[in-house]
Amino acid sequence: MSTLIDYMGCYLFPKSERKITNNLVLGASLGGHAAWGCILHEPRITSATIIVGCPDYINLMTDRAERSKLATWASSSPAGFHFLGSESFPQPLVDTLKNWDPTSFFLSHISEYPPKEPKRNGPIPDPTEEEKNILRPVVKRCLAGKKILVLSGGADKLVPYARGEPFLTWLKKAIGPEGWCAEGKISLEDIIFEGVGHQVTSAMRDEAVRFIGDCLAAGQDSSKSAVVRTSKM
Repeated sequence: MSTLIDYMGCYLFPKSERKITNNLVLGASLGGHAAWGCILHEPRITSATIIVGCPDYINLMTDRAERSKLATWASSSPAGFHFLGSESFPQPLVDTLKNWDPTSFFLSHISEYPPKEPKRNGPIPDPTEEEKNILRPVVKRCLAGKKILVLSGGADKLVPYARGEPFLTWLKKAIGPEGWCAEGKISLEDIIFEGVGHQVTSAMRDEAVRFIGDCLAAGQDSSKSAVVRTSKM
């Protein structure tokens, strides 16, 4: 993605008659997972539309391993204890997620990684004051002034909203008006479409178009209108 941004102007405007000043990313499903990495780690991308994607790849795939009754999940006691680092989820993948995946990336700064219990069912604890001091500059460096729209299917069985919900709740609390990283002016809209499975519906498309239009209209002043909200449709 970064290489594409580097050279896109050469092909679109070879005579330098225009300059690209705003980069946005949109992805669905696996593309949604990738869009999380793009908005987090590419400074030139200012907004992301994430459709039926997940910000916690470990939580998503361990859930699938459990439901699929993989031998590498079921063979240990307790179940799943040795899943991370197994042939089903090799250590190089675990190491890569620490650098790119939102949940693994942020939490690895303050907690044991990889986690002892790979499947996350409960909420992520609020960071201590010491942990906030560690996380605050990291969150601001990656996301300050950026806008994120998350569109999820409430009945999605392939990428269940519940797998990413702990991290989304944690992040929304951190960047909200009273949060410990409110000064980052980060926008996050989290919309769940009830009864919708793993698909891109016309209603999702409409929300994406609305969001992208708002981002383009705001231009470089997008950080001044930061909003954090969750809604169901």
